[in-house]
Amino acid sequence: MKQETFGGSGGEGMKDLYSRITADAVSVLNGMETLKPEVKRRAIALMQNADFRKKAKEGWDQDTLRGVRDPDHEVQERKWARGLAQRVLTEVSSESSAQ
Repeated sequence: MKQETFGGSGGEGMKDLYSRITADAVSVLNGMETLKPEVKRRAIALMQNADFRKKAKEGWDQDTLRGVRDPDHEVQERKWARGLAQRVLTEVSSESSAQ
């Protein structure tokens, strides 16, 4: 039996999912009082990048296929949001150190 990935084929459901997770990730970033505004702006902009968005969605599908997803969708979305916030901060930090 084939296990369907979260969001199916990447249609409207996946767009809505990414929008919700991105909004939660932005809330996580906004809650980081020590984060510089420029870093926060760059991190939020990176979340809107099509290539970055595609990688994030592929990672979430892999979580689903491996069975490491929380059965409670809201809990899982919060986990993914925290992970997304951490990933964009790591990416922005590595870009900054490369310059």
